[in-house]
Amino acid sequence: MINIANPTQCCGCTACQFVCHNNAIKMCADEEGFLYPEVNLETCDNCGACERVCPLLDEHIPASCEQQRIFAATNKDRQLLARSASGGAFGALASWVLERGGIVYGAAYNEDMKVKHICAEHADELLRLHDSKYVQSELGHVFPEIKKHLQTGREVLFTGTPCQVGGLCKYLKKPYPNLLACDILCHSVASPRIFEEYIKYVEEKTKKKITHLSLRDKRNGWGVYTTRIDYQSHPSEYNSYWAGIWAMAYPHHLITRPSCHQCKFCSYDRCGDISIGDFWGIEKKAPDYDAHNGVSLLMVNTAKGRQVIDDVRGSFHLLEASREEACQPVLVAPVSPSPLRPQFWADYKRRGIDYVINKYWGMSFKRRIYYHIQSFFKYIVQKK
Repeated sequence: MINIANPTQCCGCTACQFVCHNNAIKMCADEEGFLYPEVNLETCDNCGACERVCPLLDEHIPASCEQQRIFAATNKDRQLLARSASGGAFGALASWVLERGGIVYGAAYNEDMKVKHICAEHADELLRLHDSKYVQSELGHVFPEIKKHLQTGREVLFTGTPCQVGGLCKYLKKPYPNLLACDILCHSVASPRIFEEYIKYVEEKTKKKITHLSLRDKRNGWGVYTTRIDYQSHPSEYNSYWAGIWAMAYPHHLITRPSCHQCKFCSYDRCGDISIGDFWGIEKKAPDYDAHNGVSLLMVNTAKGRQVIDDVRGSFHLLEASREEACQPVLVAPVSPSPLRPQFWADYKRRGIDYVINKYWGMSFKRRIYYHIQSFFKYIVQKK
């Protein structure tokens, strides 16, 4: 029987929930909004299946990638590249799977701005899966759905954090030739509860409904940090005060899932057939590489991954790199927890979201004045 004595022991992948033949496990949110398994002791027969399927308990996950090949990759499709967070690697892989009659699973915002894994069966549905979300996605019943598709012979692309990919592979119990597993180079996941409260906070302050948040807009180029908030029936805002709140909240690691601070997947050994992320530092390896619109770090980990990349090679500008040339912090060690984390959560529980936003992510008086002036001039321009 799975027993989470410490929150660092669970990544919330849902594998234990769906492997249970007695339906004795359900995923429940804790005070921080992260999902953990809760076992019904009356229906549990203590078979041990939930422990065997846990990717954090399996010392062989992630798998060793001895014949791994690494590339800098930029998609040749300029429109697809523009709406991707980095070099458009996901878009090429997803399009390849759909063209073969397959189905694609990835994280998306729903109508309430909650991040959930959904499926896409048509090209026009892929847009929701692009862009980085910076919050832990809710998997729902995705694992059983994928298993049914695989059993019927349909090709499936699943993309998610390494622990989600590891959980899926453990849940499936055996390799499927029609599954392409793609893990992202994850820098940790943030609390869904705080994200939900942040969205409500901004909507209440602005009197506008948010439909999308991007911390990686590329209108000024891939290397220029630009945020964007899309509103319903209102113009989008770039580098606004409201987007700046979450842009500060995520990297401070006050609201990171505890297991991320002891992540076993921060290495060159990977769970997926392919791993994708940002190739930061490409200018050191190739000063003449056109990185303005984004460059993906593409790690090809298995024979299946190599076969797929051979098939889609024409979609990319590819440049092979060594591990040393492609090294990113997330491939070396997990992120460290903030020493202020306990105090943050104590403040949040006692005084709420308004208080912690202003205390931990609030801006200086001068910065607030800057954003108010910027908003004023945008208003004047729009009126003209």
